[in-house]
Amino acid sequence: MTEAAWLPSLLVLGIGLAIGLAASAAVRRGRKRRTGKAGQELQLRDLEARRDDLYRRLRSPDLNPGDRESLELAAAHTLRELDRLAPGRSKSKPPAAAVPRPAAAEGAPLPIGGRHPALVGFVAGMAVVLLVGTLVYLAVRDSGAGGAPPPPSGATEAPHPASESLPADLRRELEQLEAAAAAAPGDLLARKRLALGRLDAGLLFEAFADAEAILAAQPEDPDGLFIQGVVRVSMGRGAEAIDLLDRVIARYPEHLQAMIYRGLALAQGGDSEQAIATWEIALEMAGGSHPDLQMLLQQAYAQQQAAPAASPLPSTPPPAPTTASPPPAPPSAPPEATPPQDATAYRVTIELAPGGSIAPSAVLFVFLRPGETGPPVAVKRIPAPRFPLQLTLGADDAMMAGAALPAAGTLVARLSASGTATRGPDDLEVSSTATLGQPVRLVLGSP
Repeated sequence: MTEAAWLPSLLVLGIGLAIGLAASAAVRRGRKRRTGKAGQELQLRDLEARRDDLYRRLRSPDLNPGDRESLELAAAHTLRELDRLAPGRSKSKPPAAAVPRPAAAEGAPLPIGGRHPALVGFVAGMAVVLLVGTLVYLAVRDSGAGGAPPPPSGATEAPHPASESLPADLRRELEQLEAAAAAAPGDLLARKRLALGRLDAGLLFEAFADAEAILAAQPEDPDGLFIQGVVRVSMGRGAEAIDLLDRVIARYPEHLQAMIYRGLALAQGGDSEQAIATWEIALEMAGGSHPDLQMLLQQAYAQQQAAPAASPLPSTPPPAPTTASPPPAPPSAPPEATPPQDATAYRVTIELAPGGSIAPSAVLFVFLRPGETGPPVAVKRIPAPRFPLQLTLGADDAMMAGAALPAAGTLVARLSASGTATRGPDDLEVSSTATLGQPVRLVLGSP
């Protein structure tokens, strides 16, 4: 081989070395710029790994209901921390079939090619070596010296890492729902079935995106509102979740699942009494038997007994503003000397008939129904009551937080011997029609 034949190869080798040195210097400079954000990126990746692990555990078919609640709360805390550190990261979870790719810290300059510097250097070096080898081979072939056969053109791409998969039967069901929704893009019912299926499978972000599309077509669709409410509960955003779930309950008062998640949102916010009251009302509407509600109430009762001082409701009501024993006037003719103190609340005086007794575990429930029947619109729960007592039922006690109470309704006082809202054979109950702002006197155990 002549000297002229080697000259192109040597020239390319020199150029490759110069490019490699320049790339190495650029990588070192980029590494220095990213040093300040490396710690935050490691923390974000750790949170994302924890989130994916929690999702995987939640999708397990062998998961019992007790573990599910703790895992859902842990997932909610993890999502909230991700949202605090990087607002866009918690909402950008790739679909289950997607291939995860390493992400750079927000705001940091990406390394060359969007890959790790070591990988960039390796690929660049291999490319230079391959190019030089090809030129050497061409030079040898042109000189007539012969040589080895050319290297194979192209390389086999490494297989993608296997993504986490759902159980086979659930995956098939979701595939059928996805196919039905894709076949009829304008079919809102098919989209709702897919969204609810993804929600049941624990694919919260995909279900949330489906709900956004549903609500774009029908802003008050109860299924879309319910799905977004459930996702908000899982993210720890209780106030937003309550608002969404209240809109569902306003149209469908007997929506048990909305009542369950509304109670969870209240419990997350520390309002254990309203959470218990919500679940007890839902259990009563379910006929006194519902496994999920009974489990939640059992756990709530246990927590309440472990920390009785944390209960936001007082064990005894505040003293009456006028006299200790209000005049026994009927609701239709209140005394003129006692004007209404609050025209936005119901004023109730509850007494126990002579000879009546109270069990140590008794709990007093006071309901307000808009008519003679139907689900209550407000409720107050008072453990270990002492009679006589006076209380008010206002907007703070409404089933939908902050909602105005009706101008008239039916007040029901129930002394539950078992401590639950479901009526038992030994419970005392009395009811009366009432008007907003007017005093009402109820006597438990009267004939």
